[in-house]
Amino acid sequence: MFERRAWEFHRELGEKYGPVVKIRGPFGDTQLFTFDPLAVHHILVKDQHIFEETSEFFVANRLVLGIGLLSTNGEHHRRQRKLLNPAFSTNNLRDMLPLFYRVAYSLRQAIASSLRDGPQEIDAMSWFSRTSLELVGQGTIGHSFDPLVEEKSDPYGEAMKSLIPTAWPMFIFQMLLPVLDKIGSPKLLRRLLEVTPYPRLQRVREIVDVMDCKSQEIFQEKKLALERGDEALMQQVGEGKDIMSRLLRANMTASEEDKLPDHELLGQISTFFLPERTRRRLY
Repeated sequence: MFERRAWEFHRELGEKYGPVVKIRGPFGDTQLFTFDPLAVHHILVKDQHIFEETSEFFVANRLVLGIGLLSTNGEHHRRQRKLLNPAFSTNNLRDMLPLFYRVAYSLRQAIASSLRDGPQEIDAMSWFSRTSLELVGQGTIGHSFDPLVEEKSDPYGEAMKSLIPTAWPMFIFQMLLPVLDKIGSPKLLRRLLEVTPYPRLQRVREIVDVMDCKSQEIFQEKKLALERGDEALMQQVGEGKDIMSRLLRANMTASEEDKLPDHELLGQISTFFLPERTRRRLY
């Protein structure tokens, strides 16, 4: 169903059974598969508050990303969204255009430099992938992953790119997470995770550790810059115009009931790198 090469199966479902199909999921779970435009509109846009994600979805995102938009629901989610929505306003997004232009010019310069010795074949996909990561990094969290002028890898960027391809083959085990999440303390679960002899799971643990470490570093840098004032913010990559800087600034001036604790602000950092799902949960 979720394989990259499953399009033939999807087409067969539609041709044989129509736009809404009841199927059996893992462990006998009953699921509805639909590509009816009206149904999809109600699920994703009009009535999304009715069609909540599963408990496995929330637990998995909390364990991997922290307590952000993708791991909360109900009133908790609405409180986070209330603080985040202004950061995505048209004016704020327009202010980020100079950042995007700067990255685009860096890409142009990098490609031109690689062609200095004459026409040659270049890997456009690689360049655009690096550029996309840099655009998201500067625009959302004010962090530069790749100067685009040299071959350089960033541990956080590499971790984010590896997360879904590494974790996706373990999708079926996600159904066990709500049960495992209740059997002990986070410290105990962490210990069990470390001794589990499953290489792919250990690789996911390493990726999440890198993400968490770098997220905390970026978060502390942002907080320190805010405390020092606007001049310090202007010296950072995002010049204080990135979404994370705006979020922290809004949180400082919010009322006590609307303020988010640091661990929830921290949980937004990696969440911003999953734009498709974030967009649905944000709006």
